[in-house]
Amino acid sequence: MSSMVFENYGGIFQLRLETAEDLAFLGNLKESRWAATSAPVDCFRCDPAVLKCLDPNETGRIRTQDLKDAQECLFHFLSNRESATQKSDVLRLDDLDTTHSEGRRLLEVCKWMLEQLGRQGSKEISLEEIRAFRAGYARIFPNGDGIVPLVDIEVENTRTFCSDVVKYAGEVKDAGGKIGYGKEQLERFLDRARAMRDWMVEGRQTGASEQREFWTWGDATPEATSIVFVLEAKLEQFFWQCDLLRVEPRAASRFELSEDELEGFDLENAPAIEKRVSLAPLSRPNAAGELNLNDGLNPCYEAQIWALRDKVLKRALGTDVEKLTREDWEKVKALFGPHQAWCDAKPKDEIEALGEEKLTAYIDGELPKEAEVLIERDLAVKDELEQIATVEKLCLLQRWLLELANNFVNFSQLYDPNRRSLFEEGTLVIDGRELSFSMKVTNRSEHRKIAEMSQMFLIYAEITSKVVTSAHHEKFELVVAVTAGERGGISIGKRGVFFDIEEREWDARIVELVENPISLWEAVKAPFQRIGGLAAQKVERIAAKQTESIETTTEAGLEKIDATPASEEKPSTGSAAAPGHQTSVRDLLLGGGLAFAAVGSSLAFIVKTLSEVNPLHLGAAVLGLGSVVMLSSGLLGYLKLRSRDMSALLEAAGWAVNFRMKLTRRLGRLFTHRRELPNDAVKRRRDLLGGFLAEIEIVQIRWRRFLAVLLVVGLGVLVYLAFYRLVG
Repeated sequence: MSSMVFENYGGIFQLRLETAEDLAFLGNLKESRWAATSAPVDCFRCDPAVLKCLDPNETGRIRTQDLKDAQECLFHFLSNRESATQKSDVLRLDDLDTTHSEGRRLLEVCKWMLEQLGRQGSKEISLEEIRAFRAGYARIFPNGDGIVPLVDIEVENTRTFCSDVVKYAGEVKDAGGKIGYGKEQLERFLDRARAMRDWMVEGRQTGASEQREFWTWGDATPEATSIVFVLEAKLEQFFWQCDLLRVEPRAASRFELSEDELEGFDLENAPAIEKRVSLAPLSRPNAAGELNLNDGLNPCYEAQIWALRDKVLKRALGTDVEKLTREDWEKVKALFGPHQAWCDAKPKDEIEALGEEKLTAYIDGELPKEAEVLIERDLAVKDELEQIATVEKLCLLQRWLLELANNFVNFSQLYDPNRRSLFEEGTLVIDGRELSFSMKVTNRSEHRKIAEMSQMFLIYAEITSKVVTSAHHEKFELVVAVTAGERGGISIGKRGVFFDIEEREWDARIVELVENPISLWEAVKAPFQRIGGLAAQKVERIAAKQTESIETTTEAGLEKIDATPASEEKPSTGSAAAPGHQTSVRDLLLGGGLAFAAVGSSLAFIVKTLSEVNPLHLGAAVLGLGSVVMLSSGLLGYLKLRSRDMSALLEAAGWAVNFRMKLTRRLGRLFTHRRELPNDAVKRRRDLLGGFLAEIEIVQIRWRRFLAVLLVVGLGVLVYLAFYRLVG
């Protein structure tokens, strides 16, 4: 027997999975040697059915044991295990292992399906054919799902009974989408039917002595019971209030509104008045504990009290009742209490509409047994359905297991430019580069918390379908790693194009960045770029301040000129200009001169300061400082680049990764690169833009260049003369 082969993938020795023998070692590989021990189901681009096979309990994750179980299942049914490495979803019948009963049974099912599909004698069956057969098989009865469709019940009485089962116990659909019932619905219906029938029998109006108490007044009992117990709460409240007055007479004032409450009460608010009256006692409580049935009654309950007096109390107590006491009330309640208790015990169920006779016929008849027989008839072919599902599972595992295992054991497809891992999404083309390491993101904020530990330059991009009616996701987000080169023009809001694994084209827009050094040169020059930016900002602020000073002075002078009276502006014949006008012009020239003098003095101060410094010393100081900055920033950048970890992106997406996947310089060029021109391309060095520009504004452009050169030369001469004068 051959040994396990461990290849070097990105600096990590991991089990090679290329042949059937390699795949056979999967069950013996310790979890600590797997590249990843678990991952979310929604990370993989493959047939959703195979993911469901690997996650039968629907936990949302695939673990190492799930893959081991899948490998064991696949090899248990296949005698020719090399087919597991061919990534084919066509199952050859000759590859099935018929040395055990399960394999022989599976072979029979495959032949039976091929026969039903009209392909008798064929030696192979595809995943597409299996699914087509299952879809057709689900539309017939029996189909093994334990659900009996109503439309497939031939006997009318049985169909009527089963329709009531569906109506009162809930409907369920079978594998073909037809409405029917199952064992659960049948048992629920029978339980509810028995409960309702027993309640009806218990309270049935008969002459039996043990049931007379339910019907004290015969057919008049329900009405009398309703009249009595609709007032139970208010009558109990009244008698307890009377008891309170008997022991505490001062409580009488509490039953009335106080002066302040009455004064603040809105007497025009009808709903508020109705609510207040309904909460008031049936009548004014008294220490005698008697309710006057003829006078002083609460108008909200007056009609109900009179119905109690006229229809119940006289017959129940044997005399006309003018005042009701607690003792009399207790007698009346006891008379109708059993009927009320029976009413309260009534099941809250619409099944009552079937009536006692029909319920009894259902419960004690043969219809429930016939309905159960239909369920058993359907379940009798359940084994065939399970066998068909097993055949489909074999096709799926034969096609996907090796590829899925490689996404857990060694990540070999991630490093192979000719293949793509199942968790990669595609290539982002932006800023003239192709970024091939991309993963889908469902929660950007949570993902970033972990992804920042990768020390990589990351792009979060919003991907939008170019086809509005696309059947795929219209919009989603990706995280894309920039692993080589420099940042360039990458910034938030920049747009690009994304090509998924199937070469479909999507629009892409950067929505967030995680900024880190991409290359050593970028890390070295970063401090100088920041210093240059700060210096430019400082110079701009100084120049803006000086310009503002000049503008303010000039504006003030012009305002003085405008403010000079017309009489003063007009000089007399043969005399000098008006004094006011001379003063305004003088102020204008003086202010402008001072402003320009300030600028000149600043320039002179700078030139003088530089002249006092030895150029060699200045150059050495600048060179030394620059060297220190370069060395320190380069060292920090080198350490940061050395710590770049690709596994952090997987962990941010919910993976459990065993090894650190260091991003080396060579790997960086693998995931981020610019496309060179084809080898047979012809390069014409001449820039066509110059020829196009030569056709327009030739003289104007040349004159502008000539004047610009003269201006630069003149400024240079002035600076030299100033420097020479200061030194001299």
